Parts: sequence; structure tokens; C-alpha cells
Amino acid sequence: MIETSFNPKQTPGPTSKGRRTILILIALICGVGAALIAHIILDQKITALEQAAQHASTKSIDNTDVIVARSTITPGTLLNKDNLTIRSTPKQWVPSYALTADEFPHINKKTSPHTLQVGDMVPRWLLEHTQQSASQHIVETTFLPTKKSEPKVMMLYGDDAINAIHPAPPP
Repeated sequence: MIETSFNPKQTPGPTSKGRRTILILIALICGVGAALIAHIILDQKITALEQAAQHASTKSIDNTDVIVARSTITPGTLLNKDNLTIRSTPKQWVPSYALTADEFPHINKKTSPHTLQVGDMVPRWLLEHTQQSASQHIVETTFLPTKKSEPKVMMLYGDDAINAIHPAPPP
């Protein structure tokens, strides 16, 4: 028969100092493991964000070509390719009143009634308030000279009009 008796002094196992060392080692192993797992997860998220940013930068932005002032335009300035230009602008930044590139023929060679600064988008209402260029509206009329001199020439601009034309008296 085997006798078994319990004697606390004979219990195999670590001492209290040994237990502390084992617990510290387990804590260190868990801490290093958690740091490695966090590093892997953060690397994956950073890689995903960089790929998304790269995809967004290579993705084509929906642009609209708008007409803008190339130089400062004062009232009475003839609008043409010398003082207007086409600028590609992201569609979400283009206001509804801006004239687009396909509307350039409607504004070309008209006289601006308002001031536009460099880079200003040409507003649609300007199209409705512009005047035809002076060369398209000049009416040349010869008047009977009052003195012995050259005939006089009259130029009409914009909304100027002749109300009546009277024939010259017979000589």
C-alpha cells in the first residue's frame, strides 16, 4: 500500500519568486503579441488608404470648360479670344450662370457692358446684355453738306437709332 500524505513543504512547483518571473514573462509575451497584431492591422489600413488615395487621384474628374476673363475687361471692351479664354474647371465648382465653351460664338465680338476681373467666369446674363460690336452696328449716312466741304459721316452704336430720314432738297 502506498501512503500519501500531504506536506506543504514538499509540494513541487515554483517558489513565489519563480511565480512572479513566470507571470512577468507571460505579460511580456502578451504585450509583444498585441503590439505585433496592432502593427499588422494598422499597416493594412494604411495600405488600403494609400491605394484609395492613389485611385482617387488617377480617377478622371468630371470637368466643364467655362469661359473666363484672360485680362481685366472694362465696360465697352470688345469680347474676343484676346481677352477671354477657356478654362477646364471641376463641374461641382461651376455655377449655373457661367457660360461654357460651346457658347463662345454667342459672346465673341460683342461689347461688354460690365467689368470682369482676370479669372472671372463670364456670366450668362452678360450674353443677354451685350451689344453687337461697333463694326457690326455702324450705319454710314451721307448728309448734305452745309458748307462747301466734304460730306459728313455719322456713326451709330448699340441702341442708337435714326427716327426719320428726310430727302435732301433738290439743287
